[in-house]
Amino acid sequence: QHNEDARRDTVFDLYLLRVSSLIIAAGYGLMAFAPTGFIFTLCFMITTFGQGFIPAVQSVATMLYANASGQDNAGRLLSALSVAYGLGWFGPVLFGAVFSHTVSFFPTAIFWTAVGCALTVFLLLSFVRLPNSSSARDVEQPDSLILRDDGVDAN
Repeated sequence: QHNEDARRDTVFDLYLLRVSSLIIAAGYGLMAFAPTGFIFTLCFMITTFGQGFIPAVQSVATMLYANASGQDNAGRLLSALSVAYGLGWFGPVLFGAVFSHTVSFFPTAIFWTAVGCALTVFLLLSFVRLPNSSSARDVEQPDSLILRDDGVDAN
């Protein structure tokens, strides 16, 4: 029952990830067409509805890591995610370069770059498949089969 509830929660989080990336893409796409500051602000407010992304990423990654490794070592995973978030300097560098190179002839390029990034995330998320609830990890191994770390049968 617990595994089924956890799987249902993870399915919801994966759905939330996909929908959030599309909401963010739509918000930035609408910003590119905004004729006034007020409309621009409304479009920006649309993107805020996609901000469930980060917690959902952590939830889905934790479940996939636990399922793949057979351990619940969330601390190690969340540390690795923190390092990845630390690479957040890449975004301002990318968008600053796009803006400085295109502002004179294509001022909305920065918004279309953001749309492209969000749609790329959505495309990559469409390849993510959650394991079935009857995964190999849930199947009990017989006691007679004990493997050493190098994969050789120790019996």
